[in-house]
Amino acid sequence: MNKNEALDAVFNLRSVVIVGVAPGDEGFNTGRLFLNHIIEYGFKGKIHLVNPKGGEVLGLKIYPHLSDIPEAVDYVISCIPAPFVAQLIKDSAAKGAKAVCLFTSGFAEFGTETGRQLEMGVQRLAQSTGVRVIGPNCLGIHSPKAGFSFAPDLPHETGPVSFICQSGGNTMYLVRAAGARGIRFNKVISYGNACDIDETDLLEYLHQDAETKVVAAYIEGVKDGRRFYRVLQELAAVKPVVVLKGGTTGAGARVAASHTASLAGSHDLWMRALDQAGAIRVNDLDEMADMLVTLQYMPLLGGKRLAMAGVGGGAGVLATDDWDRAGFVLPQLPDDIRQAFRDALGNDAGTILSNPVDIPHLGFGHEVFRHALTKLGQFQGIDLLVFHLPIRGIMLSLAVAPILIDRETETIIRLHRESAMPMAVVAHYMATGEGWHFAAKYVKDFYEAGLTVYHSIPSAAKAIDRFIRYHRNLMASQP
Repeated sequence: MNKNEALDAVFNLRSVVIVGVAPGDEGFNTGRLFLNHIIEYGFKGKIHLVNPKGGEVLGLKIYPHLSDIPEAVDYVISCIPAPFVAQLIKDSAAKGAKAVCLFTSGFAEFGTETGRQLEMGVQRLAQSTGVRVIGPNCLGIHSPKAGFSFAPDLPHETGPVSFICQSGGNTMYLVRAAGARGIRFNKVISYGNACDIDETDLLEYLHQDAETKVVAAYIEGVKDGRRFYRVLQELAAVKPVVVLKGGTTGAGARVAASHTASLAGSHDLWMRALDQAGAIRVNDLDEMADMLVTLQYMPLLGGKRLAMAGVGGGAGVLATDDWDRAGFVLPQLPDDIRQAFRDALGNDAGTILSNPVDIPHLGFGHEVFRHALTKLGQFQGIDLLVFHLPIRGIMLSLAVAPILIDRETETIIRLHRESAMPMAVVAHYMATGEGWHFAAKYVKDFYEAGLTVYHSIPSAAKAIDRFIRYHRNLMASQP
């Protein structure tokens, strides 16, 4: 089976086999972890279990051998030791499985000759049998459309973004972090050592996938640099591709080699290749989440002029520095807008009425204040209006704060719905765990209203700057 057909089958899978799950009386193991998570996520397809000891767990029969399963299977998850994997692939081929996911580690990433030989053997079997292999040393697929995931708390809704990731932990972090800000994923794959299905195969697959509109990729190394560059360039010409390269320093490259047996390559060469291919490169997973949020929610901008309004004079001062460093301009506001804020506030004491505008919490919710914000949203001298809510520095108790923050949120969302001006919200990183829970509700309210939400001014400035440059370069490259 070719790789695209196998990937189609697993992202739309109807049955899964977990090999190596412990019987109910033997306690917990990684096979049981996969089983629990698949069930908790809500997979509606058939789940089959294999262990030579037989038995049952959670009311499901455990078959002694893959061949004992009476039905066809799509996807096999290996939770058995590396030396037994070769036979499992042969058994999977005999059973007609489309793909095997090797959660199993102990291959080339160990840096031993034994590990390298085992991985080469798996690669040869994948080629000779036609059973496609994901991994080794990976989590496999997350497919909301199929109701299937390796983690039960990942979003269940499907969306326009697909993500390929060489690291399992990084996969879960990004899907959770971006998901908390409104990003929903279509196809996600943790692909590990990539001994069969590799990063270029996945990019090629997502190029032709009509359900994927944006691609994100965390890559530690590539198998074929020339093919990778060609496929990336072709993909980036039709869909935004956000790339995070791991192992860009000498120390990081050594860790990448021991993590997924990847040859990281020259940092400068990588950066030039990504730029020339038209990809959007980021420096960490949080920047990747920022970029995905921007691509999904931010409308096209005419330039880098912005106005900012929010609570806290000190926060406004720091934010102005951050915007300036990223090349944005905060123009002077016209007298009529400044007068509207004076009228709303009653006096100028303790406030900033230039740009940015410093607003007290008590101001939100009053009609005169909404009028001033509406005038700001109609100002043709800006391309973007940003609201910042420094909840981390709030002087109110969490018993009282929701009353005022509710008003702020309602005012911003109403203005967003009534105005054609592009808008964004910065709900700053929280200073306490309690603050995080407090802020999460408002972040959800904002993204459900279609607003782009960031957690800091520097991250917003960096992402929006990349967004503007991406679209300028895209337009310049078109004939």
